[in-house]
Amino acid sequence: MRRLLLKLTLIATPFAVYALAVVAIDPFDYFRRSAAAERAMKATIAGKLDPPLWKLIAYSRSPRPHILLGDSRMHSLGEEAIETRIGAPVANLAFGGGSLKEAIRTFWIAAGVTELKSVTIGVNLDTYNDNNGKDRVGPAESVMRNPGLYIFDRLVALGLWLTIRAAVTGDTADIGLPPMTHEDFWRYQLEVTATRFYSGYRDPANYRRQLAEVAKECARRHIELRFVIFPEHADLLVLARRAGLATQRERMRDELGTFGTTIDFSGRNDWIEDRRSFIDPFHPAPTVDSKIIERIWGDRVN
Repeated sequence: MRRLLLKLTLIATPFAVYALAVVAIDPFDYFRRSAAAERAMKATIAGKLDPPLWKLIAYSRSPRPHILLGDSRMHSLGEEAIETRIGAPVANLAFGGGSLKEAIRTFWIAAGVTELKSVTIGVNLDTYNDNNGKDRVGPAESVMRNPGLYIFDRLVALGLWLTIRAAVTGDTADIGLPPMTHEDFWRYQLEVTATRFYSGYRDPANYRRQLAEVAKECARRHIELRFVIFPEHADLLVLARRAGLATQRERMRDELGTFGTTIDFSGRNDWIEDRRSFIDPFHPAPTVDSKIIERIWGDRVN
């Protein structure tokens, strides 16, 4: 029996040490909220490894009444710039590489923990597509409910290693940066990313139903609901036409308009024809983001 206990102890010890390291370093701030400097460092790692888990943990501690939902285009809109205009706290709960499914699930999470006043959802043709159903929010919810899942989560383990490395060397990993030139990445976004979305486009019947439920809940609780269609470079419009989706963008705008206020920037010819207005074909440059914020939120104070 003593030998068996010794073997079990030897087997369990590495797992116990690892679990203690996760709790002590806590790469996603699951068990505690780090001091500002440490949290900023963690944000560059955990916030990119698993954006839903990082943001939802933070939101559960500090819910805010105005939320932004969507993908990296909405993520690029700064909370502080909006807060100064509306005079109220804003939470940007948009995720890089996000889907409309993730945005909708995040809405229900946020609506369950605080009294929302406004919801702004970024929607474009690549996300208003039933074939785009990525969901990292469901797994993040499960992890948030179960510390054991957090401790032994694969991305948490990677975050632990990268956080330790950053603390020792001062080197935070460039997570998500493409290993290619700007021109090559522009071409990749057109030839690979956009082609995948457009060639696999499926009528968003499920999203229509789910957005109708979101709109109904917003009406019931007097939550302001708006949609933003971000500008995309003209190169994407050409690809959409070739894929037989020439009328889908207008249809999307009209359908979103039945659910809430819809602000469409896709027709801004002074932007969509100018490469200087974009980081890549999907993503507006920071100068355009500033103009989008000004157009949507202006200088009004709630």
